[in-house]
Amino acid sequence: MSDKPQPAPSPETEPGQPSGPSLTLRPEAFVETVSADVDKAAFRWPTPPFASYPAARAQMEHEPCEIVGLNGRVMQGRLNFFVPTERVAHIQVPPARTTMPLRFSQFRTLRLTKPLDAIEATAGLADHAQVLAHCPQTEYRVHLVAGGMLEGQTVGHVENDFGIFLFPPFDDSGAVLRIFVPK
Repeated sequence: MSDKPQPAPSPETEPGQPSGPSLTLRPEAFVETVSADVDKAAFRWPTPPFASYPAARAQMEHEPCEIVGLNGRVMQGRLNFFVPTERVAHIQVPPARTTMPLRFSQFRTLRLTKPLDAIEATAGLADHAQVLAHCPQTEYRVHLVAGGMLEGQTVGHVENDFGIFLFPPFDDSGAVLRIFVPK
């Protein structure tokens, strides 16, 4: 005998009502299915806050990045894990083969160098729907605690308890880079 729940018997239909199978919703039908290799609590790097960009998703592969140290030195590397709750980014800097933890207090900025493309969500829609493609660029100016300033253009920003995410334009097609400035 199977332990699976059996569907509820369908109620009798009233005259004038179509007969056929009925659907009974059960709480277990709403259980979210998540791939075993994706952690539900994994950090999702924000994307620009506009409809023409994809939703944030968990990091599935190493991201090429550029780290600007406190002394202004620029290093190329790969971001393996980003754990803002612990205020650490796990990076690999070639030629090293190991990952090292980089505390937020040890760098000025972390920039993902692989551009994030805008999506063509408005292709084929009516003219008034082109408003979804609106992605205004604004100037930003970030004053650093240790002195100095970061400034440039961004397509929106996302600020939270551990820092600010900026999205400088990469090209004319709407692609952006992603920069993190820790608090």
